[in-house]
Amino acid sequence: MTTEIGPRVFYGWWILLAAVTVNIIGGGTAIYGLTLFIKPVVAEFNWSYLEVSSAIAITGVLVGVLSPIIGGFVDRFGSRKVVLISSILVGTGFIILSFTSSIFVFYLAFAVMAAGVGGIGSIPLQAVIGNWFRRRMGFAMGITSTGVGLGGLILPVIAWLILTWDWRTASLAVGIGICIIMPALAMVLRHRPEDYGYHPDGEKPSPLFQTAEPAGKGEKRPADGITAGKALRTNTFWLLAVAYSIYFMALNAVILHIAPFLQSVELEPSTAALLATTLAIISNIGRIGYGYLGDRIPRRYAFAITFLSQSLGLVVVLFAPSAWALGLFIFLYGTGYGGSVALSSAMTREYFGRTSFGAIQGWFFASTTFAGMVGPMFAGWIFDINQSYNVAWMVFAVANACGIASVLALKRVPAADGAS
Repeated sequence: MTTEIGPRVFYGWWILLAAVTVNIIGGGTAIYGLTLFIKPVVAEFNWSYLEVSSAIAITGVLVGVLSPIIGGFVDRFGSRKVVLISSILVGTGFIILSFTSSIFVFYLAFAVMAAGVGGIGSIPLQAVIGNWFRRRMGFAMGITSTGVGLGGLILPVIAWLILTWDWRTASLAVGIGICIIMPALAMVLRHRPEDYGYHPDGEKPSPLFQTAEPAGKGEKRPADGITAGKALRTNTFWLLAVAYSIYFMALNAVILHIAPFLQSVELEPSTAALLATTLAIISNIGRIGYGYLGDRIPRRYAFAITFLSQSLGLVVVLFAPSAWALGLFIFLYGTGYGGSVALSSAMTREYFGRTSFGAIQGWFFASTTFAGMVGPMFAGWIFDINQSYNVAWMVFAVANACGIASVLALKRVPAADGAS
């Protein structure tokens, strides 16, 4: 079963469009949008910020713990079913949030969201993109990851709903919207191209890349990668896990503390907010640019450059509030972390193949959960002691430099050769 290359649009691009849109909605509501509900909830119930923010922290831990399970579901049942069910869970979480009457209900809402957030993110979406693209995999994954950054465009809509009505109505509207729109987008997804008569990139198979014919019902598909269990026993997995942990540790700290940092160097709150938004937008250049570069040069070299860029960005930000330092920081760190996010999934696909992409990616998420929590806490602790973030930025700069060595030490996994 092959697909002729002709004027018809390759179906993988429609899947890419659906994946980007899912990321936009998920990023704008379940990642960036939650911050808009914190202040009105605190004002209504007179809870402490610790009580409220702990719900978000617990959500992050639950997502990390559930990631390997979600990845296994993706490999077994396909991305469409996982996104479909997960989107309903996220929407239901927002609906429950709108009926909050106690701290228990508030935590329940976040727990339900946590059960679904991992299933509408990079694990199922990058898995399906990795199945449908090979030669243009880095570029396609980079495009997909831009959706999360573009999700910030939804924030003004949520803010308008809260100001026009109230936070409960806004949360209910968001929940219902997710339950309607995301399942429809999930129906566009198709897990593997071979099942529909396609091949990755819409090309005919060649001697350099022979794709297995689709397996019929009851038949086992030939492996084109290694299992999660085998991946966990390789040095390559743990070298990548270290690299991912390093950039997640610094990234989570920067995202959470960038606005307070900019205000600590005497910038106006409005200016700090604008620069923080610009950082997220600039990251999209890195997601697309480094994704494209990774398709043109050995991907580990492109990945190493993203770590160098982040490290240099964290060094120059020490000279803030100088305009040149802030501008260079936003460009270097923004493009660097965007590139890391885009290339991480492509690295998983390249080194371990497609057989257990979802489960392996899930284990990577689980392995980086601790580092993602430690980074923001460390930065806050440093500021409490010194009333300055500079020591934290230097530590993260050195850590990212060490990440370069981890990436360059990567070696091919023999059992997965030919899977990419």
